[in-house]
Amino acid sequence: MPLLIEDLYGKHEPLTLFKELTYNGKVNGEKTLTFSIYPDDPSFELIRPEAIVHFRNAEDIIRQVNEKEFGNKSYKQA
Repeated sequence: MPLLIEDLYGKHEPLTLFKELTYNGKVNGEKTLTFSIYPDDPSFELIRPEAIVHFRNAEDIIRQVNEKEFGNKSYKQA
C-alpha cells in the first residue's frame, strides 16, 4: 500500500519506512488513518499537522502527530 505525503508547500514524497498502518472507515463517512514513521524515512520531517496523506485514491489531512521515543530512537505517530 503506497503512501504519499504532501507538505504545506505542495512538495510530494513517498513514505517508504512506515509501520503499523491502520485504516478505519466508518458508516457516517468519518475515517481514520494511523501509522508510525521513523527518522530513517526520507519523508520523516514532512510528517506534521495539516500535511496531506494520499492513500487509496483519497487525500487525508494529518490532524495530530505524536513524537515518541523507544529506547534511544524516536518515531512519529500520525
